[in-house]
Amino acid sequence: MVLISTGRREKIVIDPVAAAVPLLRMLRRCRCGNAADLIEALTLLGHDADNLKKDTAGLLIVRGPEELFELVREDLHGLGHEQLHVAALTRFDGLLAKRMVYQGTVDGIQRLEPRDVFRDALLTGAEYVALFHNHPSGRIQPSRLDRRTTKEMFRVGKTLGVEIIDHIICHNDRAFSMRRARMLPRLTRRK
Repeated sequence: MVLISTGRREKIVIDPVAAAVPLLRMLRRCRCGNAADLIEALTLLGHDADNLKKDTAGLLIVRGPEELFELVREDLHGLGHEQLHVAALTRFDGLLAKRMVYQGTVDGIQRLEPRDVFRDALLTGAEYVALFHNHPSGRIQPSRLDRRTTKEMFRVGKTLGVEIIDHIICHNDRAFSMRRARMLPRLTRRK
């Protein structure tokens, strides 16, 4: 059994119930007669949820704004200009890719192109992206431009089949999560 939020960063943690859904669908198609057959089949496959969801094997799992922020904390710490980083994630929070996509000035990043924001997500088949940028001024509250741009990117992403899981604005060791502040629309396909 895997207890969520009790593992280590190096250990892949998967919700065993969510990971078992494809298996349960397959077993239903096989018309297993009763619960005993189902239990026997699950026992034969083993108790390790990592084996039930192959697409997450070997990936760093990141859950919640704090763990997302840890992905870029060192990259964005102490910068005198804005940078935008994007992380592409699986449905089960596995990190597929992370990179800096824009470097701006002390005054900000002028214009985001959706093709740059969603490139890694489309290339890796990610279902979600997390956006991160720093505010050299030290103010971590999103600006009006931040809110408008995020809303625009959310619409574009939804059209592409990739949702923005969070937009985190940071300065040194402080971070603001637009998801936690309920500034982003609800996700439609979460686990």
